[in-house]
Amino acid sequence: MKIAVIADDLTGANNSGVRLKKHGFSAATVMHGGATPPRGYDAVCIDVDSRYAPADQARARVAQAAGRMRDQGAELLCKRIDTLLRGNVGAEIDGILSASPAGSIAVVAVTFPESNRVVKGGRLLVEGVPVNENPVAAGDPISPVRHAYVPDIIAEQSAERVATIGLAAMLKGPRALAADLETAANAGIRIVVVDALTTEHVQTLAGAMASIGRSFIPVDPGPLSATYASALFGPRRGGKILVSVGSMSALTREQLEHALQAWQTEATHVRADLLAGEPERRAIEIEKAILETIARVERSDVIVVTTAHATGPINLQLLAHAEGSTPQHLARRIAEGIAEISCEVVRRSKGAIGGCYSSGGDVTAAFYRRAESTGFEIIDEVMPLVAHVRLLGGALDGLLMVTKGGSIGTRSTMTDCLRYLFARLGTQ
Repeated sequence: MKIAVIADDLTGANNSGVRLKKHGFSAATVMHGGATPPRGYDAVCIDVDSRYAPADQARARVAQAAGRMRDQGAELLCKRIDTLLRGNVGAEIDGILSASPAGSIAVVAVTFPESNRVVKGGRLLVEGVPVNENPVAAGDPISPVRHAYVPDIIAEQSAERVATIGLAAMLKGPRALAADLETAANAGIRIVVVDALTTEHVQTLAGAMASIGRSFIPVDPGPLSATYASALFGPRRGGKILVSVGSMSALTREQLEHALQAWQTEATHVRADLLAGEPERRAIEIEKAILETIARVERSDVIVVTTAHATGPINLQLLAHAEGSTPQHLARRIAEGIAEISCEVVRRSKGAIGGCYSSGGDVTAAFYRRAESTGFEIIDEVMPLVAHVRLLGGALDGLLMVTKGGSIGTRSTMTDCLRYLFARLGTQ
């Protein structure tokens, strides 16, 4: 057993198990005080029936169950809470913290986008309205929810200080979130409530938590716990992204400049004329670009290979005439050169690069051929005409990619796609 979920009711325990199952973990549910949890499962979800118990009793049940799970080898403790924040949320967080390693931080994300639950400005909104206006939450006969501000709901029941991380940090990506989590931890805060509106935000948070060498306890209705567990124990690739840009359009150059500025990095500029030229000079240019790009892997999270801006746009018609070739043939050789550099950089990075963003259909196709792939697994649409895929087969099997045509998007599209891919890498 790697994962233990302490739930406040039975259906919540089962639902947490379902989400873990979707992330590839085997899971079982047991009742508090029953027989020894079954062996051979990745995750055990335990119902302590604490939602409507007196607060002291709820705290004690959670602490006892968490301690029992740790004694049986659980490496990650998770606290499943109600999607409407009914019950003893603060007391139960105190209970699980008391049974956790010193310095553990409870990260509270009540967001459940599939059920129209989001947290914005610290307030839980259910189908767009504050949770205290929801008839089920407000009308609960035992534990009615009186207001929507999550930190206050917890603080009313907990002895611990509660901090918040707002949407601004979330939108900056996992590094900004990680920095804010570290700041809270260093200040002695043990409960942090985080704003999140989408599934991607939950993934970003999980990635930020996984990037820090601290003990975190996800406190949520299920999505964060499963995503964080996957980030810790699932198949992992490095968190860096290689950007391969072959398109020479004005829009692509504008997008590239925006991304380079956003991540304060530099690009490896490859001479398109040499990639299209005679074999010996072409081979020298490719190896030079590979070495230059590999050197950037150690100091940057975003590594860029491009023909844009190298010597300015080249006249393929004129070059083709001089080479006794055709513009189409030379364009293909340029794309193949960028693909050769990109694939070799990913290979030589020894796992540090876990994702690739490619701009231009010709470069993407050349990358696919160079990696000797057998197909793409279609994962999602990042935005219209921009796909999130996984490379299948070949030397780079499993590599996550975002693919985009050179004429697609606005100035910030490349930057937005990279943020999306960083969030996805945090869950691999």
